[in-house]
Amino acid sequence: MTQWKNYLLFAKWLTKIFNYLDRYYLKFSNADNTVLTSLKYFKLNVFDKLKQPLVDAVLDEIRKWREGEEVNWNVLHMVIECFITIGITKNAKIENGTAGEGSLKWGGE
Repeated sequence: MTQWKNYLLFAKWLTKIFNYLDRYYLKFSNADNTVLTSLKYFKLNVFDKLKQPLVDAVLDEIRKWREGEEVNWNVLHMVIECFITIGITKNAKIENGTAGEGSLKWGGE
């Protein structure tokens, strides 16, 4: 989950640095904004490689919780948030949100 934390920090600063580009140039050129592009590259280069171990770890933590063991809810919450943000179904797609300022809308089924 260190990669996810690093990505969130990176995306925040990327948005601030390229705010002008996102609002004026990319808006009229029909291209993806910088946050959307960075999320696509994170999914391709990091998430797709770690998806199965993450699923196994989440299911293992849920099993531990059901058996009465302690679980780290912060990490579990972060992993689930990562899955939701990126999209967990094979039909999921990432779209620009209505705000147009780097917000994302999950378009999965």
